[in-house]
Amino acid sequence: MNLRDYAGDPATLRSNWFQIRDWTVRTLVDNVRAGTIHGLLLDDQNIPRYLDVALNRPSRHVLVPIGQARANRGHQLIWLPGFAEPQFAAIPSYGHEPLTRGDEARLLSAYGGTMAGAERRQGYRVLGGRERCRLKPQDPRRLVPLTQLPSMRVAVGVVDPRGWSVVDRAGAVLGAVTDLLIDLSAGKARYLICELAVEDAELRRVLVPVEFVRLDKSTHVGALPSFSPELLSALDTFDGRPPEPEREMLILERFAEVQASEEFYRHPRFDPTSFFGAA
Repeated sequence: MNLRDYAGDPATLRSNWFQIRDWTVRTLVDNVRAGTIHGLLLDDQNIPRYLDVALNRPSRHVLVPIGQARANRGHQLIWLPGFAEPQFAAIPSYGHEPLTRGDEARLLSAYGGTMAGAERRQGYRVLGGRERCRLKPQDPRRLVPLTQLPSMRVAVGVVDPRGWSVVDRAGAVLGAVTDLLIDLSAGKARYLICELAVEDAELRRVLVPVEFVRLDKSTHVGALPSFSPELLSALDTFDGRPPEPEREMLILERFAEVQASEEFYRHPRFDPTSFFGAA
Protein backbone atom coordinates (compact mmCIF):
# COMPACT_ATOMS: atom_id res chain seq x y z
CA MET A 1 0.00 0.00 0.00
CA ASN A 2 1.33 3.40 -0.97
CA LEU A 3 1.16 6.31 1.44
CA ARG A 4 0.82 9.85 0.13
CA ASP A 5 0.74 13.36 1.53
CA TYR A 6 -2.71 14.84 2.01
CA ALA A 7 -3.01 17.64 -0.54
CA GLY A 8 -5.66 19.57 1.38
CA ASP A 9 -8.67 18.75 -0.78
CA PRO A 10 -11.65 18.50 1.63
CA ALA A 11 -13.45 16.19 -0.79
CA THR A 12 -10.72 13.57 -0.25
CA LEU A 13 -11.71 13.10 3.38
CA ARG A 14 -15.02 12.51 5.04
CA SER A 15 -14.67 14.82 8.03
CA ASN A 16 -13.58 18.42 8.55
CA TRP A 17 -11.72 17.15 11.62
CA PHE A 18 -8.89 16.38 9.24
CA GLN A 19 -8.22 20.09 8.65
CA ILE A 20 -5.52 20.17 11.34
CA ARG A 21 -2.60 21.81 9.55
CA ASP A 22 -0.72 24.25 11.83
CA TRP A 23 -2.31 22.88 15.01
CA THR A 24 0.05 22.89 17.99
CA VAL A 25 1.65 19.59 19.06
CA ARG A 26 2.41 19.20 22.77
CA THR A 27 4.04 16.33 24.66
CA LEU A 28 1.88 15.23 27.58
CA VAL A 29 4.68 14.03 29.88
CA ASP A 30 6.45 17.41 30.12
CA ASN A 31 3.81 19.70 28.52
CA VAL A 32 6.22 21.14 25.95
CA ARG A 33 5.14 22.79 22.71
CA ALA A 34 7.13 20.48 20.46
CA GLY A 35 5.99 21.72 17.06
CA THR A 36 3.06 22.01 14.68
CA ILE A 37 1.16 19.77 12.30
CA HIS A 38 2.49 20.11 8.76
CA GLY A 39 0.30 17.48 7.15
CA LEU A 40 -1.03 13.93 7.01
CA LEU A 41 -0.06 10.73 5.26
CA LEU A 42 -3.03 8.80 3.82
CA ASP A 43 -3.30 5.22 2.63
CA ASP A 44 -5.01 4.06 -0.57
CA GLN A 45 -8.44 4.27 1.13
CA ASN A 46 -7.82 7.90 2.19
CA ILE A 47 -7.43 6.83 5.82
CA PRO A 48 -4.86 8.90 7.72
CA ARG A 49 -2.04 6.78 9.17
CA TYR A 50 0.63 9.31 10.18
CA LEU A 51 0.88 12.91 11.31
CA ASP A 52 3.67 14.93 9.68
CA VAL A 53 4.98 17.08 12.54
CA ALA A 54 7.32 20.03 12.07
CA LEU A 55 9.45 20.12 15.22
CA ASN A 56 10.74 23.32 16.78
CA ARG A 57 14.05 22.16 18.32
CA PRO A 58 15.82 21.22 16.15
CA SER A 59 13.88 22.23 13.07
CA ARG A 60 12.99 18.99 11.27
CA HIS A 61 10.01 16.82 10.38
CA VAL A 62 9.00 13.51 11.98
CA LEU A 63 6.08 11.13 11.50
CA VAL A 64 3.77 10.23 14.39
CA PRO A 65 1.42 7.22 13.99
CA ILE A 66 -2.01 8.80 14.24
CA GLY A 67 -3.30 6.43 16.93
CA GLN A 68 -0.52 7.54 19.29
CA ALA A 69 -1.81 11.13 19.31
CA ARG A 70 -4.99 12.73 20.68
CA ALA A 71 -6.74 15.76 19.20
CA ASN A 72 -8.38 18.62 21.10
CA ARG A 73 -10.51 20.32 18.49
CA GLY A 74 -11.61 23.17 20.74
CA HIS A 75 -8.03 24.32 21.32
CA GLN A 76 -6.64 23.18 17.94
CA LEU A 77 -4.15 21.12 19.88
CA ILE A 78 -2.58 17.69 19.42
CA TRP A 79 -1.39 15.83 22.54
CA LEU A 80 1.19 13.04 22.50
CA PRO A 81 0.43 10.86 25.56
CA GLY A 82 3.38 9.11 27.17
CA PHE A 83 5.87 11.26 25.29
CA ALA A 84 8.40 13.91 26.35
CA GLU A 85 10.17 16.32 24.03
CA PRO A 86 13.72 14.86 24.45
CA GLN A 87 12.46 11.51 23.17
CA PHE A 88 12.09 12.94 19.67
CA ALA A 89 15.87 12.62 19.36
CA ALA A 90 15.41 8.87 18.80
CA ILE A 91 12.74 9.31 16.07
CA PRO A 92 14.03 9.32 12.47
CA SER A 93 13.60 12.50 10.44
CA TYR A 94 11.02 12.49 7.65
CA GLY A 95 12.32 13.94 4.39
CA HIS A 96 9.03 13.45 2.49
CA GLU A 97 10.42 10.58 0.44
CA PRO A 98 8.15 7.55 -0.19
CA LEU A 99 8.12 5.17 2.78
CA THR A 100 8.95 1.50 2.44
CA ARG A 101 7.46 -1.01 4.85
CA GLY A 102 10.95 -1.39 6.31
CA ASP A 103 11.00 2.37 6.96
CA GLU A 104 7.69 2.04 8.81
CA ALA A 105 8.97 -0.88 10.87
CA ARG A 106 12.05 1.12 11.89
CA LEU A 107 9.81 4.04 12.83
CA LEU A 108 7.58 1.87 15.03
CA SER A 109 10.65 0.30 16.62
CA ALA A 110 11.96 3.78 17.46
CA TYR A 111 8.67 4.75 19.10
CA GLY A 112 8.53 1.42 20.91
CA GLY A 113 11.90 2.09 22.52
CA THR A 114 11.13 5.63 23.62
CA MET A 115 7.55 5.74 24.87
CA ALA A 116 7.36 6.70 28.56
CA GLY A 117 4.19 5.89 30.45
CA ALA A 118 2.54 4.45 27.34
CA GLU A 119 2.59 0.99 25.82
CA ARG A 120 6.09 0.07 24.64
CA ARG A 121 5.29 -2.12 21.70
CA GLN A 122 2.77 -4.83 22.31
CA GLY A 123 3.36 -7.71 24.67
CA TYR A 124 1.72 -10.15 27.03
CA ARG A 125 2.02 -8.91 30.61
CA VAL A 126 3.85 -11.08 33.14
CA LEU A 127 4.17 -10.80 36.90
CA GLY A 128 7.11 -11.43 39.17
CA GLY A 129 9.32 -9.36 41.42
CA ARG A 130 12.92 -10.48 41.61
CA GLU A 131 13.80 -10.39 37.93
CA ARG A 132 12.43 -6.92 37.16
CA CYS A 133 15.30 -4.62 36.27
CA ARG A 134 16.05 -1.19 34.89
CA LEU A 135 17.99 -2.15 31.81
CA LYS A 136 17.46 0.15 28.85
CA PRO A 137 15.09 -1.04 26.09
CA GLN A 138 18.10 -1.33 23.75
CA ASP A 139 19.98 -3.72 26.07
CA PRO A 140 19.64 -7.33 24.82
CA ARG A 141 20.32 -8.69 28.34
CA ARG A 142 16.78 -7.70 29.27
CA LEU A 143 15.37 -10.50 27.05
CA VAL A 144 15.08 -13.86 28.82
CA PRO A 145 12.92 -16.94 28.06
CA LEU A 146 10.08 -17.31 30.55
CA THR A 147 11.11 -20.90 31.33
CA GLN A 148 14.34 -19.46 32.80
CA LEU A 149 12.43 -17.16 35.15
CA PRO A 150 10.94 -19.42 37.85
CA SER A 151 9.41 -16.57 39.86
CA MET A 152 7.63 -15.04 36.88
CA ARG A 153 4.27 -16.03 35.46
CA VAL A 154 1.81 -14.74 32.91
CA ALA A 155 -0.62 -12.35 34.56
CA VAL A 156 -4.13 -13.55 35.39
CA GLY A 157 -6.52 -12.79 32.54
CA VAL A 158 -3.71 -12.46 29.99
CA VAL A 159 -3.34 -15.02 27.22
CA ASP A 160 -0.52 -17.52 27.65
CA PRO A 161 0.01 -19.03 24.18
CA ARG A 162 2.66 -21.59 25.12
CA GLY A 163 1.80 -24.95 23.61
CA TRP A 164 -0.58 -23.42 21.08
CA SER A 165 -0.45 -24.33 17.41
CA VAL A 166 0.83 -21.78 14.91
CA VAL A 167 -0.98 -21.60 11.57
CA ASP A 168 -0.70 -19.59 8.37
CA ARG A 169 -3.46 -17.61 6.63
CA ALA A 170 -4.94 -20.78 5.13
CA GLY A 171 -5.03 -22.55 8.49
CA ALA A 172 -2.16 -24.94 7.76
CA VAL A 173 -0.25 -25.84 10.92
CA LEU A 174 3.35 -24.61 10.81
CA GLY A 175 4.42 -25.64 14.31
CA ALA A 176 3.87 -24.57 17.91
CA VAL A 177 4.71 -21.92 20.49
CA THR A 178 7.32 -23.34 22.86
CA ASP A 179 8.17 -20.34 25.06
CA LEU A 180 7.94 -16.58 25.50
CA LEU A 181 10.87 -14.17 25.39
CA ILE A 182 10.34 -11.74 28.27
CA ASP A 183 11.45 -8.12 28.33
CA LEU A 184 12.48 -7.72 31.96
CA SER A 185 12.58 -3.93 31.75
CA ALA A 186 8.88 -3.79 30.84
CA GLY A 187 7.50 -7.00 32.36
CA LYS A 188 6.09 -8.13 29.01
CA ALA A 189 6.63 -10.87 26.48
CA ARG A 190 8.02 -9.35 23.27
CA TYR A 191 8.41 -12.51 21.19
CA LEU A 192 6.92 -15.95 20.83
CA ILE A 193 9.60 -18.61 20.61
CA CYS A 194 8.17 -20.96 17.99
CA GLU A 195 9.20 -24.23 16.41
CA LEU A 196 8.12 -23.91 12.79
CA ALA A 197 8.45 -25.91 9.60
CA VAL A 198 7.36 -25.00 6.08
CA GLU A 199 6.93 -27.53 3.25
CA ASP A 200 8.09 -30.48 5.37
CA ALA A 201 11.31 -28.72 6.35
CA GLU A 202 13.04 -29.55 9.59
CA LEU A 203 11.62 -27.73 12.61
CA ARG A 204 13.46 -24.51 13.46
CA ARG A 205 13.17 -22.32 16.54
CA VAL A 206 12.59 -18.71 15.54
CA LEU A 207 11.44 -15.50 17.22
CA VAL A 208 8.09 -14.09 16.19
CA PRO A 209 7.28 -10.54 17.41
CA VAL A 210 3.97 -10.51 19.24
CA GLU A 211 2.75 -7.63 17.04
CA PHE A 212 2.46 -9.99 14.08
CA VAL A 213 0.46 -12.82 15.68
CA ARG A 214 -3.31 -13.04 16.05
CA LEU A 215 -4.28 -15.21 19.01
CA ASP A 216 -7.56 -17.11 19.10
CA LYS A 217 -8.39 -18.16 22.67
CA SER A 218 -11.29 -20.33 21.55
CA THR A 219 -9.08 -22.62 19.47
CA HIS A 220 -5.68 -22.09 21.15
CA VAL A 221 -4.18 -21.06 17.83
CA GLY A 222 -1.77 -18.30 16.91
CA ALA A 223 -2.21 -17.14 13.31
CA LEU A 224 0.58 -15.65 11.20
CA PRO A 225 -1.49 -14.17 8.35
CA SER A 226 1.45 -13.17 6.13
CA PHE A 227 3.94 -15.90 6.97
CA SER A 228 5.73 -17.53 4.05
CA PRO A 229 8.56 -20.00 3.36
CA GLU A 230 10.64 -17.04 2.21
CA LEU A 231 10.21 -15.32 5.57
CA LEU A 232 11.15 -18.46 7.49
CA SER A 233 14.34 -18.80 5.46
CA ALA A 234 15.18 -15.14 6.16
CA LEU A 235 14.90 -15.55 9.93
CA ASP A 236 17.86 -16.60 12.03
CA THR A 237 17.48 -19.75 14.10
CA PHE A 238 17.00 -18.82 17.75
CA ASP A 239 19.81 -20.44 19.72
CA GLY A 240 18.77 -19.16 23.14
CA ARG A 241 20.89 -16.02 23.06
CA PRO A 242 18.95 -12.73 23.14
CA PRO A 243 19.11 -10.77 19.90
CA GLU A 244 21.17 -7.59 19.75
CA PRO A 245 19.19 -4.36 19.14
CA GLU A 246 20.19 -4.35 15.46
CA ARG A 247 18.95 -7.92 15.09
CA GLU A 248 15.66 -7.04 16.79
CA MET A 249 15.13 -4.28 14.27
CA LEU A 250 15.85 -6.64 11.38
CA ILE A 251 13.32 -9.16 12.73
CA LEU A 252 10.67 -6.45 12.94
CA GLU A 253 11.48 -5.21 9.45
CA ARG A 254 11.28 -8.66 7.90
CA PHE A 255 7.86 -9.37 9.39
CA ALA A 256 6.60 -5.90 8.49
CA GLU A 257 7.78 -6.13 4.89
CA VAL A 258 5.77 -9.28 4.16
CA GLN A 259 2.68 -8.30 6.10
CA ALA A 260 -0.37 -7.27 4.13
CA SER A 261 -1.38 -3.64 4.61
CA GLU A 262 -4.69 -4.51 6.23
CA GLU A 263 -2.78 -6.52 8.84
CA PHE A 264 0.01 -3.99 9.37
CA TYR A 265 -2.40 -1.13 9.99
CA ARG A 266 -4.58 -3.19 12.32
CA HIS A 267 -2.37 -2.06 15.21
CA PRO A 268 -4.04 0.55 17.50
CA ARG A 269 -1.21 2.97 16.69
CA PHE A 270 -2.80 3.46 13.27
CA ASP A 271 -6.42 3.80 14.39
CA PRO A 272 -7.67 7.33 13.57
CA THR A 273 -10.85 6.85 15.61
CA SER A 274 -8.88 6.99 18.86
CA PHE A 275 -7.20 10.19 17.66
CA PHE A 276 -10.38 12.04 16.79
CA GLY A 277 -12.50 10.29 19.40
CA ALA A 278 -10.64 12.18 22.12
CA ALA A 279 -11.20 15.60 20.56
